[in-house]
Amino acid sequence: MNKKDRKHILLTGATGFVGRHLLPMLEGYAVHTLGRSPGCDIVCDLERDTPRLERSYDMVIHLAGTDDYDRADALNNHGTKRLLHALEAFPPRCFTLMSTVQVYGDDPGEDVDENCFMRPDNPYSRSKIRAEKEVEEWCGHHSVRLVVLRPAPIAGSGMHGRLARMAEAVRRGRYIHIRGNDARRSLVMVCDVVSAICATAGMEGVYNVTDGACRTITELADAMACNFANDKRLLVVPSTPLKALASVSALLPPLHRRINNDILRRLTTSATYSNKKIVEAAGIRFYDTVEVIARREKTYPYEYEP
Repeated sequence: MNKKDRKHILLTGATGFVGRHLLPMLEGYAVHTLGRSPGCDIVCDLERDTPRLERSYDMVIHLAGTDDYDRADALNNHGTKRLLHALEAFPPRCFTLMSTVQVYGDDPGEDVDENCFMRPDNPYSRSKIRAEKEVEEWCGHHSVRLVVLRPAPIAGSGMHGRLARMAEAVRRGRYIHIRGNDARRSLVMVCDVVSAICATAGMEGVYNVTDGACRTITELADAMACNFANDKRLLVVPSTPLKALASVSALLPPLHRRINNDILRRLTTSATYSNKKIVEAAGIRFYDTVEVIARREKTYPYEYEP
């Protein structure tokens, strides 16, 4: 590819979880990274500052964000506004925004699709909805093709949040199965999120990004134990004593961090999302995240994980 013919991509969040996995896949493109790390091509903290851009881009991939409630609005919402302001003089041809399935609420039900009503119930999900609306309006005004991706909880090397905390509890032998719990959760591997970004580039629309397997939380914990070669069987406890512990856990801070009404509700409530739209539109084949975590998926490129 001639250097002059290479497409120019502006990538925010290149040093983040998804960004670190995406960057190697963009070889052959002229990628300009934007972030607060000194190693970025454009050093700027979107949480506080508006970047100075001096050229146009064929595509913007906006991954920068945080699930920290205290910083969510400043970075996810206002940081996105700052980026859009900087792009005013150089609107790209297309824009990809990383959002989240949490915009549907913490207990959205099962097989939730992109047409379902959004019920944000925390600062993180509210900031993501605001960002979606800002980008949608801006792209419409500037005739920019927009893709909004809403991934389920993402698994893979460097994962964080609830999945990482659950994995650590399993690794340390502190995870507790709830007897009879058949709650299901949608998940997705980070390599499949990267595939979704690449496959939908230049398209338009809002897409859930999930593996479609909808495995139980019990299956997920067992897969994590298998991954860690944990020879100890995970403790199984009936739900009744756990409910009693959760109701009084506020009196004992160490216990409250491990089990409380909010944690118990999440562990026993299903939240699954349909991936039918993105499968039909982009033809992506998703890996079963639980099978990958357990290292039973024979076709998964495990060497992909850094």
